[in-house]
Amino acid sequence: MKKEEISKYFDEICGYEKEKLELTYLADVMTSMKEYEKLGARLPGNLMLAGPPGVGKTLMAKCLIDASGRKSFVCRRNDGDKDFIEVIKDTFRRAAESEPSIVLLDDMDKFAGRFRSESAEFAAVQACLDDVKDRDVFVIATINESEGMSESLIRPGRFDHQMAIGTPDEKSAGQIIDRYLMTRGNIADDIDRDVLVQLTNGKTAVEIMTLANEAAVFAGYDRAEAIHMRHVVRAFVDSIGNYKGNIADESAARITACHEAGHAVMSELLDPGSAAIVFAADVMSDSSGFMSRGRRNKTLYSGQFREDALISLAGRAATEIVTGAPDRGSEMDIKTAFMATDREVRGVCAHGLRYVRAYRGRLESEKRRNRCDAAVRKRMMEYYREAMAILQSNRLFLDRMTEELCEHGYLMQKDIARIREEISMAEQGETEEKKYA
Repeated sequence: MKKEEISKYFDEICGYEKEKLELTYLADVMTSMKEYEKLGARLPGNLMLAGPPGVGKTLMAKCLIDASGRKSFVCRRNDGDKDFIEVIKDTFRRAAESEPSIVLLDDMDKFAGRFRSESAEFAAVQACLDDVKDRDVFVIATINESEGMSESLIRPGRFDHQMAIGTPDEKSAGQIIDRYLMTRGNIADDIDRDVLVQLTNGKTAVEIMTLANEAAVFAGYDRAEAIHMRHVVRAFVDSIGNYKGNIADESAARITACHEAGHAVMSELLDPGSAAIVFAADVMSDSSGFMSRGRRNKTLYSGQFREDALISLAGRAATEIVTGAPDRGSEMDIKTAFMATDREVRGVCAHGLRYVRAYRGRLESEKRRNRCDAAVRKRMMEYYREAMAILQSNRLFLDRMTEELCEHGYLMQKDIARIREEISMAEQGETEEKKYA
């Protein structure tokens, strides 16, 4: 089989170009063994696909099976299996009798539950792998997490080729959005693909597909002629919390809008373009709103934890600036800020090695723990004062964001950028007037 023909088997997978190329290599080895044997190469011993649920591990495995042309045998844990160990053994026995073949151990980490590395089920898999080592049986395993699994089972040697499958990157997310939403013939002009790519940061392929379908469902319920951005936003909100309609109390709605505007303003000031969407109604949560940050460089950079803490504290700070009273709906924000500050103080030792977290093997003394917690709380108070100062210096930006949130219910990144640009141009105009006055 030609390489071009093999690659077509993976067209069902959106994005993930690097991963598809690796799978294409394996399929080519299986279908053109003689070409590789001339060079002394062999088929890698089995494949493990590891990653969170919904990223497409099983789909990738099935595409590889189809491309290989081999007969396949799937082993998956079902509650109805009375003797799963016998199911495992029988799967490998049938595969050995039908070589060349492939065994798919789907969700192998669920074979024996969590934290059971010495389980009989995992021992059976390991024994079966060893039994077919010299047979033309290729084994593919998909796992959601390796925690609690036997290291001897998942090590190279039993699984020579190991691939980590993460959530889609920006390019892959765009391709998934194109296939399941943008290619529909009923997309309204206000749908912005770039905004959707930013909005789906951290979501799996299945979640993006579901989001597209939910948007279409909401559009259908509205009897709309096309899917609009408001339908996508409604679907996004529904995926986070329980939809419950607008907040009845106008004063409460304004406080919520102010709180969420604080998060968005701080995010935009510290990391321009990072606030993908800010929402201030229609969702059931501690604050009846949320601010979602878009795709960012995942590489750890200096000051990241400070930024995370400032953004988390900005909602409470904004409410206090505007109302003069503490925000009672910021408990989760404070916890998030504490975790970010704790990682800065004790994790990366940004404030001295005396706070380093080096007690992995034994319990930390209460005296030391209290000293470290005091340092974290002190740093958090400094960040809260800094957040207050930043927002007070950008009060016009905060007020404009609050007003538009009260009016529209949600703002996208392009709306936030527009508001900031309008403020900047107005300030430049005032400067020019004073200059020539």
